[in-house]
Amino acid sequence: MKIKIALRAAKQMEDIYAYYVLNESINRADKVINSFFDAFEACAQNPYIFPKAISTSDSHHIRKGVIHSTYTFRYHIYKHHIRIISIIHGKRNI
Repeated sequence: MKIKIALRAAKQMEDIYAYYVLNESINRADKVINSFFDAFEACAQNPYIFPKAISTSDSHHIRKGVIHSTYTFRYHIYKHHIRIISIIHGKRNI
């Protein structure tokens, strides 16, 4: 399956990258972003690997994944691709 990233999620990834560059290092920022893409690729290989997300829309196609226990992400399963909807630090409210 293909991976598509919504504009909102892309912006969140940019913000996360900038945070790590400013507060740690470019190498750490690269590792964090690469771990995101590893998780997205796992979802593309097996879209049902993560549980359904609890949401107000009650969609059966929205799932919530975890990236190295720090970040959560939501994605929507379509017929030929998955779309990454959002990426949130695990300690923040969605």
